[in-house]
Amino acid sequence: MTETSPDEPPTRRTLGNRKWVLVGTGALLLVILIFFDGCSGVEVEQEDAIAVARAALEATPERFEPDRSEIRLIRRGFPPRPAWAVVFTLADPAGDRDDFLRQAAVVVDAATGAVTEIEFIEPGES
Repeated sequence: MTETSPDEPPTRRTLGNRKWVLVGTGALLLVILIFFDGCSGVEVEQEDAIAVARAALEATPERFEPDRSEIRLIRRGFPPRPAWAVVFTLADPAGDRDDFLRQAAVVVDAATGAVTEIEFIEPGES
């Protein structure tokens, strides 16, 4: 048992600031659970997204035969929804790796497999 000197006020245990720390932590966990529910929501696999994006590219009047493709999982909107961003490139044979003749970016909803956006990029556009 510890003794306190007569000059010191007795210590009391109160929630004080700990109550606000607990409330803040609870609110943060709620936001994480609502908006960032892990990797769930991804129902369409990478290979399937590429196939859907390629079919969408071939169905457009601006279609071209790409020689390479890249894919990345992104989150868009509020609350964030997962989507696959697929970029098809027709490389410029006279240029280096970053030079291209045509490019198309196709966004595929990772939950439904629906194409939500197609954008064609010409050389020199930024």
